[in-house]
Amino acid sequence: MKHNKSIISYGLILFSLFILANPNISLFDFLPDAIAYLLIYIALGSVSNVIPHFDDARESVLKLFWVSLSKVPAFFVMLAISSMHQSERSAIAVFSLVYAIIELIYIFPAFSSLFNGFFYLEARFTENVSSIKIPTKITYAFFSVKMLTCCVPEMSLISVSDRLGVVSNMKINIANYYPWFSVLGALITLIFSIIWLVKMIKYIKSLAANIQIERELSQAYSSKRDQIQGLFNHRYVSITLSLLFVGVILSTDLIFDNVNILPDFFSTVFIIFALLLMHKHTNRVKVAIPIGIAYAFSSVLSSYFLTLFQNEYTYSDIERVEAAKKAYAIVSTCNLIESIISVFFFFASAYALADFLSKTTGYAGDKENALSYNTELHKALARRSFISATIGSVSTLLSALYVYLLSYTEKVKIRPEYEYGEVYMASYGWFWIVPVIASIVWIVYTYNMVSLAKEESERKNII
Repeated sequence: MKHNKSIISYGLILFSLFILANPNISLFDFLPDAIAYLLIYIALGSVSNVIPHFDDARESVLKLFWVSLSKVPAFFVMLAISSMHQSERSAIAVFSLVYAIIELIYIFPAFSSLFNGFFYLEARFTENVSSIKIPTKITYAFFSVKMLTCCVPEMSLISVSDRLGVVSNMKINIANYYPWFSVLGALITLIFSIIWLVKMIKYIKSLAANIQIERELSQAYSSKRDQIQGLFNHRYVSITLSLLFVGVILSTDLIFDNVNILPDFFSTVFIIFALLLMHKHTNRVKVAIPIGIAYAFSSVLSSYFLTLFQNEYTYSDIERVEAAKKAYAIVSTCNLIESIISVFFFFASAYALADFLSKTTGYAGDKENALSYNTELHKALARRSFISATIGSVSTLLSALYVYLLSYTEKVKIRPEYEYGEVYMASYGWFWIVPVIASIVWIVYTYNMVSLAKEESERKNII
């Protein structure tokens, strides 16, 4: 089993199945499915270079990973809009239904490719096909039930109401039974998951015990070792750059009710993971990673003090309540410190990225003008890395400026014809659009840089 484990990690696949068997409640997933899809993607890494069916499966599973991962910020958005108001509670149901449909669209072809790959292994490399049938139908049934039971209870939140959005006293408000529907859905999913797990475990164990498949795969892998190593190197670079790009995307400040619903903590985690992967090729990450940890900590601290402020005061209190002004001064200070740390982090990351790309991109062999081409390429990539860091720094400083400008309020009449009924509103409430535009520019620029780097990595490792 030693060689077979290096080709297909059946242990990782089995572990991922236990994670997928976990029931979901709306967008809440105690054991995120994204972890399971990532484990399957890793488990099929080696064999996908030998069996094309598994390459298709990996591509489908990777799409599932990103879809499932996007549920994390979506879950926080759902919490932000969740209230007793009719329209906002209905939005929760829409979130759940849309994600259930999207996941099913990707789940069916992913597991179909996976099972096709397993069937090919048995048909191609063994004389006697396993007597255990591929659990295709029960797999499709399980995921259909899982997605159904995580979104159908949310439909109860769309209560019967009149044209004003108020539930009539003469009708049953089924939203009151939402907890019972959720528990029932979770139990139904749990029953299906046990049946599905038993069948899948039997089938995976039968494959793992097939010594002939192990021997044939090892021979096929050895014959393509040099080619496969190049593919691995390119994938390694692609995954690193993808994590970096996701971090940039999550750095976008999505302002909802004057609150950033995507704290920079999430983006920092992704960028730190990318830096950890770069460590194999550059020691410059030793500077960036500690700064990144400080950046993540400062982001949590800023979110904490902002939450304290909003629990006690409103923005209109800043102008007329001294305690509110002091509390918001702490929020502004923490946000400014976070932004300053982020600038150091972005440039330290760019410094590491430039060195990483200089060792993983360009021509690999002794080709004509290869040296001059690589020199110019690496200078261009280094320049783009620092330009990207500059745009990111401007974006985060603009976000800090927005938080500061919220403290400037002006007295506004609710109705001009009334003598009373005045409130204080932010004078620069519109300014949130400025850091958003800067973030979009940063995303587009980084995407172009990452695309170029991936192309040049392919030139070095594959072509």
